[in-house]
Amino acid sequence: MIQGPLSLEDQQLRIKDIFKDGIWDWSYMERFSIEPKLFNTPGFSDISKFYCTRTSSQYALLRITPEMETQLRFLLTYVKFGSQRRRQEWFAKKFLCGMERESLISDIVRFICCAHHPTNEIIQSDVIPRWAVVGWLLTLCRKNYVRANVKLALFYDWLFFDERVDNIMKIEPAMLLMVYSIPKYIDMIHTLLEFLFLLVDNYDVQHIDIIVKGVSSAFNVLLRKGVIQSMDF
Repeated sequence: MIQGPLSLEDQQLRIKDIFKDGIWDWSYMERFSIEPKLFNTPGFSDISKFYCTRTSSQYALLRITPEMETQLRFLLTYVKFGSQRRRQEWFAKKFLCGMERESLISDIVRFICCAHHPTNEIIQSDVIPRWAVVGWLLTLCRKNYVRANVKLALFYDWLFFDERVDNIMKIEPAMLLMVYSIPKYIDMIHTLLEFLFLLVDNYDVQHIDIIVKGVSSAFNVLLRKGVIQSMDF
């Protein structure tokens, strides 16, 4: 999930530590810092170097099993929107039953955002879109910190988005999930936007300028490319 060597597991542990009783402990994040000596790497001076380092999308494939990948690709390539319930229930029963397996949901979201980019033909067809699968996965999260991890997995690419090197397909699912949640699931868009704004303000207060630039760039690209028509929700 992280752009460079820091892993999704590192992020999950960090999230779990700062999420208590459904409330973010942002004071913990303000105290969080990484000193260069911890890495013992010549030339390392600032955590922001990781933010600017892109990780291959193939990394997302290492976080899920080959069978999970096969089933997810089938769902997102052949199953029609509106006819997905039975297959989703089967997938959840086979791969996500049990409290510990719930943590896999954030890995699945990273796979959907980073490693499964449908063709234009599929996007324009009646196949279930990625945003709808992500929305379904969010409903499976029973623990608050797991839900927070999944939202972070969904929005992480927004924080450091650079149009010159990043693919718009990585940020599209989050945007479309918010757009298509109107008006039936208005609470969904409120929850997602609130989380995104909290990330902007608190994810890394020492580098908030980088994050503001990334999120602003993400919104601008989505507008310019026609993924959304306006920012009026």
